[in-house]
Amino acid sequence: MLSVTTDELGVAGIYDMGVAAHERRRGIGSALTSTALELGRAAGCRVATLNATPEGELLYRTLGFRFVGVAQTWWRQSSLLTSGYRA
Repeated sequence: MLSVTTDELGVAGIYDMGVAAHERRRGIGSALTSTALELGRAAGCRVATLNATPEGELLYRTLGFRFVGVAQTWWRQSSLLTSGYRA
C-alpha cells in the first residue's frame, strides 16, 4: 500500500508490502518498491518512508533508504473498526 501526503514535504509511505518466501530473491520486492516510489514522486512526494523486517533491510538499503530510528506500530483489530467500540 502506498500512502501519500501532499503537504509541503510530501511523504510516500510504503506499508504492508511483502513477497511470498518461495518467490523472494527474484526482483519482485525491488520492482514493487520502485513502482511505489515512482507513484509517490509523480504525486509530488519528496521523501519516502517504510518499516522494514530484517529480511527486507538489504533490499531497502540497496534502493537508497537509510535507517533513521525505531518507531511503534499500533494495530486495531478489523472487527472493531465498525462496531462502534469506544475505548
